[in-house]
Amino acid sequence: MLNAEFEGVKEIYKTNTIKVPSPIVFGNTDYGAFIILEKLNFGGYSDGELYGKKLASMHKCYNPNGKYGWKINNTIGATLQPNNECDTWAEFWDKYRLGHMLDLCKRDGAEFGKKETQVRDKVISILEKHKFEGPSLVHGDLWSGNQATLSNGEPVIFDPAIYYGDPEVDIAMTFLFGANGKKFYESYYNEMGGQKEGFEIRQTIYNLYHILNHYVLFGGGYLQQSYNMIDKILSW
Repeated sequence: MLNAEFEGVKEIYKTNTIKVPSPIVFGNTDYGAFIILEKLNFGGYSDGELYGKKLASMHKCYNPNGKYGWKINNTIGATLQPNNECDTWAEFWDKYRLGHMLDLCKRDGAEFGKKETQVRDKVISILEKHKFEGPSLVHGDLWSGNQATLSNGEPVIFDPAIYYGDPEVDIAMTFLFGANGKKFYESYYNEMGGQKEGFEIRQTIYNLYHILNHYVLFGGGYLQQSYNMIDKILSW
């Protein structure tokens, strides 16, 4: 887990686009493992316009081999996140995001019945029609707790679960537990050439993955929330 964390931070750091804590060293001991990152001082005024530009710059970094996924697996929270590389985005999301998380939920007692096949087929159909520039470097876990501003005003992101995919996965997650400011979205889409048609349904598709993961990690009402999101996708 810590090795993947280190490599993920390093992957973003190498792009020289948006600030992350500089990766210093990863290592093992007889009793465990460790990772050392740059200490950051938070607390500055949030510049949404600058943040939008910086994130868009990162999203314009594409996988050199043209594949969706990443060279190693990592974790989303404490849950294994497989990153097996695929030629198409629809295949990757079906197998290694939605399908993977549905399997984990069923292991923990969730019941989806025929809706499992229906929602997977619907998601594949939607994502096959979705055209974008290519497999972008994404943070993968960009909720409000993993983004901040330094004391000097520079935007920073951290605790990534990176892979190469649709940049909309990051934007969708910024809406999952609140939302960023208006200037952030305006600046981001200005750099990216505007919001692509159909984002609303893809936002639900991408955030379903995280709500299913919250059920795996915490149980409770997240299962009912995921059922509601599946029904929403199927009604589209």
